[in-house]
This record gives sequence, structure tokens and C-alpha cells, in this order.
Amino acid sequence: MRASISKRWLLVVPLLLLLAYCLTAGFSMMMADIYHKHVNYYFDYWAKGYKERQDHFSIPAHEMNIALASARKAREKQPDDPVQLLQLATVYQWRPLLEAEGINPFGSLTAELDLIRQAVSLRPAWPYSWMALAGAKARYGQIDDEFNKALVQAVTLGPWEADIMEKAGKLGKYYHSWLSPEAKIALQLNWDNFRRAYPGKARKIERDLGKKKASEAV
Repeated sequence: MRASISKRWLLVVPLLLLLAYCLTAGFSMMMADIYHKHVNYYFDYWAKGYKERQDHFSIPAHEMNIALASARKAREKQPDDPVQLLQLATVYQWRPLLEAEGINPFGSLTAELDLIRQAVSLRPAWPYSWMALAGAKARYGQIDDEFNKALVQAVTLGPWEADIMEKAGKLGKYYHSWLSPEAKIALQLNWDNFRRAYPGKARKIERDLGKKKASEAV
């Protein structure tokens, strides 16, 4: 009888442990999603404010602190999720617009790039982390081998992702003279595909880019 009970426990205990693990993991995912959505609310709010006020827009310190704390909590709940890493990196991307004096945007860049590189390392076949890396490098004028590689990886791994195609297309057009031969080929193919899939958007980007280069030449 005792032997029979022991055998039952040998079967039950692992199942109980597995159930406890699933409950814990599920709760962590749920909490991470709550924090993630909270941060996205601030991103949408800031984007709307920036669109309306442009150079007169700034982010109050308490809003930045709340968004940063929520993004860090989301990452704590899901430390191996590159999505949480990219969101935390995006908080640092907004940090130069903080409503305080003496903010060093390059300090934010270091933190931003470290987080994005971690995301790339965790999921190297995910095009969005590579696109985020290329975007961060471009924002701070780091047009180097890492920038070229990030662009190539983004369009190679996500050849028909609309967001990737558009963002890579813009960077490829603007920095064409600085691209490596490999990147030029990959970005031209990306642009050809983008023009076929989204001709209206492609024409608008070309017009806007032409205006921007004309204004810079004056």
C-alpha cells in the first residue's frame, strides 16, 4: 500500500511543480504585458505632443520616470524577451526631449544601443531588432560597418514587413552615398519591392527626401 502511494506521489509531484511553473510564468507574462502597454501609452502621448509642438515639445521629468520604471519592470518580468528590451531602448530614445537642462543625448545613446544589441543577441533572426539598431545608429550619425550590417540584416530577414521596408528604404535613400556595396544592393532590392507594394508611400518618401536634400543644399 505504501509503495503504491509513493508511486502516485512520484507521478503527482512533477505535475504539481510543472503547474506551479506555468502559473508563475503566466503571471509574469501578464504583468509584463500590463507594464508594456502602460509605456506604449506614453509613447503615443509623446508622439502626439511632438507632432503638434515640434521644437517646443518637451517631456516632464515625472512622465519620463514613470515610463522608465514601467519599461524596467516589464523587462524584469520577461528578461529574455527582445520586445521588452527594445521598448526600454525606445524610452532612452525619447530621453533627450526631457524637460530638464544638462541632459546628454549621447549618454542615452549608449544605454539605447546596449539594449538593442542585447535584443539582437537574444533573437538574431528577428528583423525588428536589426532595424532598431540601424535607426539608433543613424540618429546619432554613426554610419559605419555596424549600421550597414544592421540594414542588410533587417531587409534580408524581413523582406516583406511593411514597417521594415519603409524605414530601411528611407535610411537607404538618405545615406546611399555612405552605404557599403552589399548594403546598396540589398537596399535597392528592398526599395524596388516597396515601390511595387506601396507605390503611393514610395512616391511621397521620394518627394519629401528631395525637398529635404534641397533645403540642406541651400
